[in-house]
Amino acid sequence: LSDYEAVLVTALMFAILHLSVLSIPHLFVLGLATGWLRLRTKSLYPGMVLHFTHNLLCIVAERQHWSW
Repeated sequence: LSDYEAVLVTALMFAILHLSVLSIPHLFVLGLATGWLRLRTKSLYPGMVLHFTHNLLCIVAERQHWSW
């Protein structure tokens, strides 16, 4: 696969393997972003930071919802 095809396939797998049908669209976009970052920077670390930040924001949003 080319780099761009690999990013598309990996992003789709990332979204599907989370096993949440409603989350597939935004997880696919997150997968595309992390793949793009990997190609752009030649490093896994920026994608790891993006993934961590996404998870952190999800937890904060859930906790805010619970406190209502």
